Amino acid sequence: MRRREKDRFCELFGNGSGGIAVDSLFSDNFMREYTRFYTVEDMLLFLHVEAANMDGLADAMATLPDDEIYLNTEFGCWDEMFDTACDYYLARNMS
Repeated sequence: MRRREKDRFCELFGNGSGGIAVDSLFSDNFMREYTRFYTVEDMLLFLHVEAANMDGLADAMATLPDDEIYLNTEFGCWDEMFDTACDYYLARNMS
């Protein structure tokens, strides 16, 4: 994903009103294919991620330790997981 596209996608993802929901970006199909979890909710519960709203959740997910991402997904870091989720979402929803 090009930098400008990623920046715009980050804005959409982080926007709690009208943005892309976390469970849409990290769909069940994405989670089953690339992680050891069935849903993003399963991963968040397992990693003890909590947030009061969508903005807080996006921020909390972005601070997940890379070792947790590495141990529980097919990715080496959060940026790699996020980039792949963006590509996966765009391929299925924006074509």
